[in-house]
Amino acid sequence: MTKKDLIRRPGSPMSRLFQLDCFSDQIQEMVDSLWNRWDVDMKMFADMQPKSKFPKVNIAENDDEYEVEIALAGFNKEDIELELKENCLFIKANKKEEISEEGIQKRYLMKEISSRSFRRALNFPTKVLTDNIECSHRDGVIVCILKKDKPVLSEDDTIKINIR
Repeated sequence: MTKKDLIRRPGSPMSRLFQLDCFSDQIQEMVDSLWNRWDVDMKMFADMQPKSKFPKVNIAENDDEYEVEIALAGFNKEDIELELKENCLFIKANKKEEISEEGIQKRYLMKEISSRSFRRALNFPTKVLTDNIECSHRDGVIVCILKKDKPVLSEDDTIKINIR
């Protein structure tokens, strides 16, 4: 065992002589304090960041259909446009600034609810039928039911598999 090992070994006479235990405890406390402050600061920073401009979406699937729920609180039905093109559901919404009855734009003291527009596209892994799409708007949530296209196997679709 070297002198260096004796100094580093906690509780040894050499470490007590050089008070390394006490010093290392202070460093550990300082590092722990810095990490705790870092965690608090990063959480506050993350909370201050703007949230996504896209609405929240749920997509459920069963054997026959997809069910898409889109949270669009604050949008009127007239502000929303849905399109299905090339097996992709396009969601567009545009909310305009409110103007008073006199035609004057409001002067806000605080404004946290912004007028906003967005576009979003949702791709489906299975071919979706373009006819018979059901959509409803209730309590700020749009629910769309999209039926899956069932592949029809014919004699032409039969594939011979060779075994090697």
